[in-house]
Amino acid sequence: MHIRSQIAKARRDTAELEGDRKAIIKALTGLGYTVLGKGAFAVVMIHEDAPNVVVKVSQQTSTKGFVRKRGLVDGFSYYVDWMRDSGTRSRYALKVYGHRFVNKCDGGIYISITERCFKARGKTHRAVTTAANALSGHWWDEKKPADKWAKRYLYRLTSDTGLKLDLHGANVMARANGSPVITDPLVYAY
Repeated sequence: MHIRSQIAKARRDTAELEGDRKAIIKALTGLGYTVLGKGAFAVVMIHEDAPNVVVKVSQQTSTKGFVRKRGLVDGFSYYVDWMRDSGTRSRYALKVYGHRFVNKCDGGIYISITERCFKARGKTHRAVTTAANALSGHWWDEKKPADKWAKRYLYRLTSDTGLKLDLHGANVMARANGSPVITDPLVYAY
């Protein structure tokens, strides 16, 4: 199936979904979606008829204790808004085909349709995470090279949004061709 057809399928399947996160995940499961991955704020699902597109179901507040104790709120919606408003065409930017809030109550639940990314490993992956560590002031080994273009992209992102980086290994992924993608780099601390 062509990528446009896969995006259209995901849009059709999510167009009428409402309610809490569990209900949305259950409805998508009923439509043939399976869980591809989970994080502190989100569940990512995929359908076998649309293997290049994923549906991310998330809420801005987490039910996980360690996240709530730190007062963290998901920054993905801010990232999507920034990519749209800034007009960025960076190779590091995640391709987002759809993003909407389905419930602003109950923790701010939203559904996003994005490109499918894969776990990344190797020098390129390390260079991007090293750039984030250098930028955010975390300890990093200066012998390991930081990707200067990723650092520039992340600097612009944090300067424009005012949010903190949450860039760890799972938030730097790869496209099918191996190029790095920064999938979910922001967190809001209240």
